[in-house]
Amino acid sequence: MNPSDAAWQRLISALHASGRKAALAITGGGSGAVGELLRVPGGSRLLIDAQIPYDALALG
Repeated sequence: MNPSDAAWQRLISALHASGRKAALAITGGGSGAVGELLRVPGGSRLLIDAQIPYDALALG
């Protein structure tokens, strides 16, 4: 995330404030999403677990 990208930061902040909880399993190029969610303050209100499996066998 580019720090000047205010729209992206507002979206992530809204997710954090939504009251929802998320457990994510992200593969491939999407693995950077975990860092982006935690870079914006309040990530622990949303994210309860994050896994980045390396092999398809880890998903089963």
